[in-house]
Amino acid sequence: MLLTSSKSKYPALVLKEMIKQHVEIVGVCYARGIKSPLRHRVYRNIKKTLKIGLLGTLNGVRMRKWYFDVAENQLPATENIKTICSTYNIDYIEISCTNRPSHSDIKSISALSPDLGISISNGYISTKIFSMPGKGMINVHHEILPDFPGAQSIIWPLYYGSSETGYSIHKVEKKIDGGALLLVEKRPITFKPSLKETVSFNYAESKKTSISGILKVIKGYDEYYLDKKLQVAKNKFTTPSIFQFVRMLKKHNRALKRYVQ
Repeated sequence: MLLTSSKSKYPALVLKEMIKQHVEIVGVCYARGIKSPLRHRVYRNIKKTLKIGLLGTLNGVRMRKWYFDVAENQLPATENIKTICSTYNIDYIEISCTNRPSHSDIKSISALSPDLGISISNGYISTKIFSMPGKGMINVHHEILPDFPGAQSIIWPLYYGSSETGYSIHKVEKKIDGGALLLVEKRPITFKPSLKETVSFNYAESKKTSISGILKVIKGYDEYYLDKKLQVAKNKFTTPSIFQFVRMLKKHNRALKRYVQ
């Protein structure tokens, strides 16, 4: 079963590759969003703003487009997941959310009787959902674990002076990005003239290359699971403060001179 909260190209590209490689797909589940009380959302936003500052928050809104709009445009064109499911007669269901599933949500997923869940572009997933498949659920994180869990790929490796990025495939557990690692693939960061271009290009490349990794893990799941590596808890990354962002810019420009002749 493929579970996604996004109607972007990436989940559709993963689904098409699963079909191409004759993976048995019992169904595709689209979650319409994250359900959270208004007071929780307000508290979380205030807490984050206090941590990274107003300028960091505004800059974070600007940077969000680097990961979604700009990077998205660099992925191959494809039909949406609902159309693909219709074309190949794959069961398609919609649920309200992944973090607070209703009784009907659980019932809909249970009817698929999934053996392994594939999480693509989701936020927090309730135990009620990720524990339903017989072998649990796996997720792809587009950065190197356990070093860089959380949001904002590419920029945090740069912040710490690394020239590598990559993707990680791990088991889904209660702690986001904290489950046992099944596959980690690294590659050098490709530097572009601006930080925006470097981030969007490498994020898109990580998405493209991770598709083959997902298929490798699906097809050889038992072997990858036997070789799993438990993660040691480390920092969780989020939107940078404006001071951290300035350092990222400086680090990027230095690396640009070093790696691009």
